[in-house]
Order: sequence, then structure tokens, then C-alpha cells
Amino acid sequence: MKTTRPQRGTELPRHAAIARPRAALAFCLCSALCATSAIAAPTPERENDPADAPITFRFDGLDGETHRLTDYRGKWVIVNFWATWCAPCIHEIPELNRFYRRYRERGVAMLGVNYEELTPPQIKQALETFKIDYTVVYVGENADMSAAMALLGMPTTFVISPQGALLKTWLGPVTERQLEAYLKPRLDPGDG
Repeated sequence: MKTTRPQRGTELPRHAAIARPRAALAFCLCSALCATSAIAAPTPERENDPADAPITFRFDGLDGETHRLTDYRGKWVIVNFWATWCAPCIHEIPELNRFYRRYRERGVAMLGVNYEELTPPQIKQALETFKIDYTVVYVGENADMSAAMALLGMPTTFVISPQGALLKTWLGPVTERQLEAYLKPRLDPGDG
């Protein structure tokens, strides 16, 4: 059996001969990871069972007070996790402001939770820059939240019932229209 050698000048350099198998291996590993993460990937929206145990949270306020979910019992609570470096978070602020202005007198509270390492003065500056109308709290020393509120990305918005049950989760930006479509039938059950 005769073996043929590549013509001179067509041989791969040693680093290229090693790189190809490594690239193939990396491609296979990435493909496998993507395939398994696609199976377990979160959906952008999730409905939760209202019978689940009430959740809890505690966040530090810019006013120096601690904000607890129990402070809002009897109200619908929208909790939106955001950061100044998150472009989709900043993009949704006008939508959240419009929704809040329309529904705050109807038993809806809204908390924007700044989820980054900023000082209260820096967060206050962001409130002015981005013109946020609703209450903003932050994850400080006293922060605590239920495991049900685990963040898988930003922004993330949770809807909590007046009884303290986590009912809805949006991963990614949310619009005034989405919030209204979800909450209006619950605020006005006779109109639907």
C-alpha cells in the first residue's frame, strides 16, 4: 500500500493541525451545551400557581427605610429588577412609568429593585437621569427575597397578588400593554 504525502507547501503548520481538532471539540461541546440549555431554558413569561405559599422580600430603600412585601399587603405589587448598565431595563422605564401612573390609585404598587453595586446617591442620580416615577429600592445589606424570585436575567418583572402570592414572571422587558392585559381583568373582574 502506497501512502501519499501532501505536496510541499500544502502541509498544515503544526499549530493548525492541533487547532482543528480543538476547534471541532469546542464546537461539539458548545453544541451539546446549547442543546441542553435550550431544553431547560426559561420561558420569557411564566404563570405561577396562586396556591403556592406567599413569598417574602426585604429591600433597602433610598429613604433609609426597609421595604417588606408585608408593607404592601392588600395591593397588587409589580417588582421590576433593573440595572443602569442594562439597555432593555432602561428602555422599559417609560412603559413602567405609564402603567404606574394609570394604576397607582387602583391598588397597584410598583417597586424598581436596582440590582447592582451602586450607592444610594448613585441610584438617586439614576432616578433623575431616567425619570423613574415609582418607588426604587436596592439590594443592600438588609436585602432578602424568596427563592421563587430567583433572577435568570435582567430585566425581570414579577406580579404579586394582594395576598402575597407570586402570580406572573416576565424575563426581559415588559410593556404597559402586557401589564395592563394581565392586571386589568384582575382589578375589574366584572368587566371581562
